[in-house]
This record gives sequence, C-alpha cells and structure tokens, in this order.
Amino acid sequence: MEPYWKHHYKILIGNREEHLLRLYNFSSRQVFLTCTPEFYKAFEEVLTMAGGEFQEGLKVGNMDKSDPGWLFTSEPKTQEILGQILKDIHLGKIPPKKISSPTEERENCDKIFGFLSKAFELVPEGKKTVTFQSPHMEVNYYFNMDEEDRKKGECVLIAEKSRKKIEIWQYSLV
Repeated sequence: MEPYWKHHYKILIGNREEHLLRLYNFSSRQVFLTCTPEFYKAFEEVLTMAGGEFQEGLKVGNMDKSDPGWLFTSEPKTQEILGQILKDIHLGKIPPKKISSPTEERENCDKIFGFLSKAFELVPEGKKTVTFQSPHMEVNYYFNMDEEDRKKGECVLIAEKSRKKIEIWQYSLV
C-alpha cells in the first residue's frame, strides 16, 4: 500500500538527522503515521495531545512487516490538527524534546552507580539511627537496621549494597 503523504524531515534528534514520515489510510475511520523511533520519542507528547495513539506494530494493507506508528481518526478536525502539527514541526515552531542516546543513558547510570558506591563508603558498620528534626518534620536515617527497629513515616529512600543498608524515612510533626 502506498502512503497518501510522505515527507523527509531534516531535524537532528539523537544521532539521526533524517526522518521519513508517511501517512496511510489505515481504515475508513483511521489514518496511520509511520516515523523513526527518534521522531516518535521526540514528539510523543504533541502527537498524543493531537489524539494519536502509538502502536508498536501494525500492518498497513498488504505490507509484509509491521511498523510502529501512530493511529489517528480520519475526522477532518483531527486531520487539520495533525497537519498543522507536522507543518509546525517542519518549520521549527515545535522543537523536538531532547532524548537520551543509549550511550548517554549508560554514562548516567555509571555516574549514579559511582555516586552510590561512594555514598556506601560513608555508611557506618553496625546499626545506627541519625535523626534531624525541624518544627514541622522529622527525618530519620537508619543504617543497617531491621524493619522493626524503625519509626513509621514516609519512605524517601532505601538502598542496599552487600551488608550495608540505608533507609531514609520522614514524617510530619504537625
């Protein structure tokens, strides 16, 4: 099946600059927009607000493989909104949302792991509680404590590494 509309967008998103978008008549009531994964991630919010529903993989017509893309109703108002959004994206009026590359995500995870490893070097051996209190709130840091040893409240953080454990709980005094 041939698309009734297609356009090459030149927008740098992640590591890709060219994005082919195609619109197909999916049924008498719906149209299907295919795009690159980067385009999908960068404009997910605006396409959802336009009434689009993302589908992991649909076959259009007699295509051999399924493609990820967006289903929209073929109602004239929806098509007008979608057309304006695609035009505004092309003109740069709607900028792409920054998306993380897998390399960037990996680097961020490595930084978090390094930070947590250093934080655990500060955890004392044995059980210990440190409490900070303000007029309105109490925050308790529990180091290597069992569940029955701590006060109630709202959990802020729990982290464990080897035989060390950090729990931070807070509760309102008001």
